[in-house]
Amino acid sequence: MEITGDFPIHGTLRWLRPDEGGRHTGVPATPPDQVYAATGFVPPADITDGLASILIDRDDHTAWEVAARARWLVDEHAPTVQPGDVIVITEGPRIDAHLTVGAKIHDHSRGQRT
Repeated sequence: MEITGDFPIHGTLRWLRPDEGGRHTGVPATPPDQVYAATGFVPPADITDGLASILIDRDDHTAWEVAARARWLVDEHAPTVQPGDVIVITEGPRIDAHLTVGAKIHDHSRGQRT
C-alpha cells in the first residue's frame, strides 16, 4: 500500500518467529516504496476489543527487527500510545509482531510533540 503523510509513532518493530507463534512465511514482503497495512491493539485491550487499522513504514523490509514508523489509519478511533508502550500487530487472529513505541510521538489532536 502506498501512503503519503505523517507517521507519528516511532519505535522498534520485532516480527515474531514461527517458534513464537508468529509468521511461518518470514517477514512480510512489502515493496520498498510501500508500507505494511495491518491491525493492532495496545494492551490492556486485546484482539477481541481493541483492534484498529495501522500502517507501518520500515527502514528494512527484510529484517526481523527494525526501526519503524507507524500511524493509525483512523485517528478518531486510535488507541493512545506513550513511549514504552507496545502495539501488538495482528494478521487475522494471529499475533505477528510487537512495535515498541519510542520517544517521538506527535499527537495530531493536540498539535504537540510528546
